[in-house]
Amino acid sequence: MGAAVHHITADDAGGQTFTVNVERNFQYKPHRDFLVCAHCDWSYGSLSFRQTFQDIAGEHLSDAHDADRALGHHRNASFRTLRWIALPLAAVFLIVLFPQL
Repeated sequence: MGAAVHHITADDAGGQTFTVNVERNFQYKPHRDFLVCAHCDWSYGSLSFRQTFQDIAGEHLSDAHDADRALGHHRNASFRTLRWIALPLAAVFLIVLFPQL
C-alpha cells in the first residue's frame, strides 16, 4: 500500500515477535495511514482520528497470533534519518534564500 512509517511489535509465549506495519500512502490525502500485518494478509483500511493504530494493531496481534507480550511501537529508521538530513538542508536553503528577498 505504501511506505512503512511505524512498526508495532508484540511477542507470543514462545518468544516469537510479530509485527504490524503502519504504512502511509503519500498520494491518498484524507486518510492515508493503513495497518498491514507482516505475518498474514490482514490489513485494516484507512484510520480515522478516533481510532488509535496501536490499539487496533494490538488487538490483531493478540487475537490472530496470540502475541500480547511486550507490545512496542517503533518509528521507521529511514524516516528518522531523513528528518535529520532534510531539516538542516532546508534551514541552509532558507538562510541563503532569505537575504536575497
